[in-house]
Amino acid sequence: MAETITPPRQIEDMLQTSNEQRIKLFSVVEGLALLAVMLILLVAGNGQQVQIGLSICAIVGTMLAITFAMRRSRYVEWLIYVNLASITLMLSLTGPIIGEVDGSVWVLFQVPPLIATIVLNTSRATTVICIASMIILSIIIGGELTGLIPIKFLVPKSALLINFFCQLLVLGIIATTVHLLVGRAKRAFAVVAKTEAKLAQQLANERELALQREQLNAQLSQSLAEISQRDNQIQVEQATQAALRDQLRQLSLPVIPVLKQTVVMPLIGDQLANSSEGIEETLLNGISQHRAKIAILDVTGVPTIDTELGRRLIQATAAARLLGVRTIIAGIRPDVAQTLVSLGIDFSSVTTVASLQDGVAIALKSLY
Repeated sequence: MAETITPPRQIEDMLQTSNEQRIKLFSVVEGLALLAVMLILLVAGNGQQVQIGLSICAIVGTMLAITFAMRRSRYVEWLIYVNLASITLMLSLTGPIIGEVDGSVWVLFQVPPLIATIVLNTSRATTVICIASMIILSIIIGGELTGLIPIKFLVPKSALLINFFCQLLVLGIIATTVHLLVGRAKRAFAVVAKTEAKLAQQLANERELALQREQLNAQLSQSLAEISQRDNQIQVEQATQAALRDQLRQLSLPVIPVLKQTVVMPLIGDQLANSSEGIEETLLNGISQHRAKIAILDVTGVPTIDTELGRRLIQATAAARLLGVRTIIAGIRPDVAQTLVSLGIDFSSVTTVASLQDGVAIALKSLY
């Protein structure tokens, strides 16, 4: 069974959801995250912390609503950047809002780049969010560590500093890894697309070859039909030629009834070249047709009798004798008689006369 090959573009489309669906998913996830942050602030924060936290959440929520409303706009990618950057900003401000920091929530700074990768599905988005997160972390946490932002440290500052640099390193690793993976995926898809193009070209070549094969088969069928028609014509022509030869033989070797039960076969020299082979057959057919008892072979018109013609004459007379017919060879001239003697042709078993008249006379005496 033939397997269906799915084109690379279709594979890529099947592996990806539409931009609108990804933005809807992003909005749901960020909305749930904002709701969770607000619940935590309401449960664990004091009045001022709750007020500041809810204000930040309101700003982020407003940006999220604008992004969702403009999900079909061409600027939606940049709105998502702003949303993710605001999430990073909100996470980095949790310490100043609460008034103390231990670095435990800093691991969440890795979430926005991953969300950017999932939602926008480009290495550029991951790189932009990683750079934005690094800048925000450097400003907020750098201000905390340098004392520009007054805050209480729950762990040693050196541990926070190591944690801070580790977060920057992880963000850089995420950006580099996603860039390499996406680049490799693009190269893989390019190879697949190139292979697909080659396969398509091969299929096109095969179709062209199949078309040429069909054309050649059609030409061959036409040629075979023409050859068959030509063969039929040749067979018809050969049959016609055979019929003409038969008619010619009958005309060149006529068997003529001259008396009752007597037939004469006149032989003419110019026509014997092509009809000498039919002397015996024509003579026997004429004898049978006319119920002859005497057959006269008139060789007056034969200028010379060679060995072949003499042999055929002897065979014809012998065959006629087997049918009970007396054969007479008339018209043998002196020079022909000398030739027959010199060739050793024996006509002693056959009655020979000098002229046709003599042969007819003998036939009359035999019949009456």
